[in-house]
Amino acid sequence: MLLSSRLAPPRLPNALVERERLLTALDEALSTPLTLLSASAGWGKTTLLSVWAHRQKMQVAWLELSELDNSPTRFWVALIAALRRCPDLPANVGENVVAQLQSPQPPPLSSCLTVLLHELEREPPHPAPIVLIVDDYQVIEESVIHQGMAFLLEHLPAHLHLILSSRVDPDLPLARLRAHGQLTEIRADELRFQEGEASQFLHKMLSPPLSEEELQLLVSRTEGWIAGLHLVALTMQKREDRTAYIETLTGSQRYLLDYVQEDILARLSPDTRDFLLHIAILSRLDAAVCQAVTAAPTKAASQHMLVLLERANLFLVPLDEERRTYRLHDLFREALLATLHTTQPELEPVLHHRVARFYEAQEQWAEAITHALAGADFSTAARLMEQTVEQFWLRGEAATMARWVLALPEQTVREHTPLLLTIALYLLHTVGQTTEVQRARVHQQVRQIMARVESILQRSVAGTAHLTATTGTGAGTVSLPEEARLYRRLRLLRAGMGGHEAIAALDFERLNALHQEMQELDQDEEVIWHILPLAFNFILHYRVWGEGARLVPQLLSAKEQVSLSGSLFANARVRQWLALAAVEAGQLRLAYQESLAALELIEQMAGYALLKGYFQTAQVEVLYQWNRLEEARGRLQTIIQDAATWQQSDLLTMGYIALMKVELASGDLSAVELSLHEFELLEEHRGYGGNWRWLPVIRARWWLAQGQVREASAWTTGLIFPEAAWEASLYDAFPVVMRVYFAELRWTEALELLERFSGNLGRSANSRITFTYLAQYMVALHHAGQNEQAHEVAARLFALTEPEGYLRVYLDEGEPMRQALEAFLFPHSHQHDLAASTMAYISQLLAAIAQEQPGANRSLVATPALAPGPSSAQQESVSPSAPGVSLTQREQDVLRLLGTGASNQDIARTLVIELPTVKKHVSNLLGKLGATSRTQAVALARARSLL
Repeated sequence: MLLSSRLAPPRLPNALVERERLLTALDEALSTPLTLLSASAGWGKTTLLSVWAHRQKMQVAWLELSELDNSPTRFWVALIAALRRCPDLPANVGENVVAQLQSPQPPPLSSCLTVLLHELEREPPHPAPIVLIVDDYQVIEESVIHQGMAFLLEHLPAHLHLILSSRVDPDLPLARLRAHGQLTEIRADELRFQEGEASQFLHKMLSPPLSEEELQLLVSRTEGWIAGLHLVALTMQKREDRTAYIETLTGSQRYLLDYVQEDILARLSPDTRDFLLHIAILSRLDAAVCQAVTAAPTKAASQHMLVLLERANLFLVPLDEERRTYRLHDLFREALLATLHTTQPELEPVLHHRVARFYEAQEQWAEAITHALAGADFSTAARLMEQTVEQFWLRGEAATMARWVLALPEQTVREHTPLLLTIALYLLHTVGQTTEVQRARVHQQVRQIMARVESILQRSVAGTAHLTATTGTGAGTVSLPEEARLYRRLRLLRAGMGGHEAIAALDFERLNALHQEMQELDQDEEVIWHILPLAFNFILHYRVWGEGARLVPQLLSAKEQVSLSGSLFANARVRQWLALAAVEAGQLRLAYQESLAALELIEQMAGYALLKGYFQTAQVEVLYQWNRLEEARGRLQTIIQDAATWQQSDLLTMGYIALMKVELASGDLSAVELSLHEFELLEEHRGYGGNWRWLPVIRARWWLAQGQVREASAWTTGLIFPEAAWEASLYDAFPVVMRVYFAELRWTEALELLERFSGNLGRSANSRITFTYLAQYMVALHHAGQNEQAHEVAARLFALTEPEGYLRVYLDEGEPMRQALEAFLFPHSHQHDLAASTMAYISQLLAAIAQEQPGANRSLVATPALAPGPSSAQQESVSPSAPGVSLTQREQDVLRLLGTGASNQDIARTLVIELPTVKKHVSNLLGKLGATSRTQAVALARARSLL
């Protein structure tokens, strides 16, 4: 949550000195990408930049940093918020980048910054110059932020100039920038007041003014240090012996700061002095928070005091024109804090506790936890962390919470030990599609937290042993059940890190062993701790063994459990896995509904858009099998575009593979060739083709589609199908080998091969493979003249595919399948053994195959009768609406996009309308359709042929 005052230059002070020489230097500095103002506190850096910014006609983006910005997510979100204040930039510039930064599993920072830089370069077409000023950069200590700033500078657009103000030189490649003439520096020597500037400044504060000799002596003593001159002027206002006072003066900051305590605070009324001391713990001031920390009777009283302090020139910097928000000058604040710590040390924790309670009531959790920690109220800090751990994780700040929890003292850690491991668990869940460097950094943080817990447990065991030996009792600091649970969680975290490393190294043997260990450890009562073993269980069954169908019962049970937990993360992930497993099990309707539900959950998570493509992959497969190719293509184009933007190479590969399947089914062979070329370049660029097996398979399908049977046949000669268990790649290749045999009319050989490997192909663990096997087995039997067996296999296949609306499993076999299906319509066939609905199903399949013949109108391929509709239970529970639902054109547009799984934001962007308008249309649709959710609305619309 950003205060608007941090995104605008501070209000200009009353005692303002126009420093033309420095303002001109800043004007000239725009010829270099970076300008650095580097000097210690009190040299007028902020005031100078504020004056310069106020008189600029070009666009200026301003960001004043605070200690809380020492988090990559908060820093870059704040920086983008500053850029959005530029009038020539779109109000939503960087919107997608913010969403990715605030996601639980953010992409590499370089990807985010690349996207942001591209937006800044193309918006608007001829961009006007922009100056981005970042003040108080010295608060940044996080190396990841420095690395990001270095990347930004390296790729800075020509129209964007960066100005950094810092007390110390930032950890950026200054030497290289300096050597290449890309850096302008303004330091203390340039910033110090010259005599003329000092005279103007002091003339506004002292009456009578200083003599020329006194002025020269004062500038010499303070060495032109602006804050020093200000402090001296305040202490001299009521002195008569000004010359003698100046002669005893020293220019050191520490010495001058003593005057704050001895001369300035001593001259204030007790109420004013106490007010200043109390508000010194705050980095930002407004009437509400000042009332909270000082226990003032009203906000009006606090506001009145702030105005009085500003008028008295007591280093109060107004941050807006309305005089609602302020900050204390850093030096003055440091002096006040030193005084508070010396004179009223017992009051500091009380003040921090008041502020923590204030921010907690405002649900500003970061501020609340920070003040609780500063006030040594560690129990409150731990309690707030326990309440908000998932919230921080959801917005990409798990690492921030990790730093906080490591700051807790041992006693608090002992009392809240589960919190540390829960934070470690969430931290581990940030390792999604990350780089090796990111993964290593996260694992190191997790190990630090684990080491803290292990240390506590070891001391607890030692304490228990000591008590047992001395008192005969076993009472320790941690109960035995709790100790066992914590050790189990430690082992689970360790196994999770090992699993990440095994996946990265493609060490499936190690992954299998770790999976076994995780299943034994999966005994926790908290739902979130089930997700880690469930994730690796899914990876092994679905991706490694190709047995995703086995997971459906377990995932259905898990869905019931997580639905009660309230965890958006757990609910979304379980539904995603369930959708993918349901595809493998042949349950297309379940897969479609669960993927829609998962996407609805994602829409509730502001920063979870990064994983949307992964959640849509099940939908794409379902749309493909239902032959809704245009919808699938549109979805895939978005997936590929987003995956390329965010460098999600695995999702990009999956997207291209699925798109080539869709283009082959659509008969767009030139598009297949283009996608195949792009896919080959992608695999070559990655260095390791995780899906290299798909290249020859897709290429063989492309050859067949073009009638190049000889080339496809040559490919089959290099394939060997073992008698033992198959690799996943063989399941992809085998159906294409069969199609080559079919194209060469080698029916007997095809039949022999199908029967030989029926044990590998007809597996209940993967119905998707089984359905393709049965379809090809039926074709081979028919063309080999074994009609009785062909009809038996067909009857089994129809029973499995008709309820789910399968089309492509038949259409992909082309003309051989058409001939086999037509046999069911001949007289004396076994059509009397089939239900009327099945005969209708066969007719629809034949009609769909006919539409795929050369010259046919492919827009008629989709068969609405087989589109998904609501289950009987849904139909009974839906409140009836008018038989004829009347929708406006805009409502039809919104409904069509809902049917593709688009989010409200997607719909708004596509239709170029406001988000509240989208929500209104969705609400109207639910009412007209008698639905209670988007998922149900889409199902009902399909049932009524509205989609």
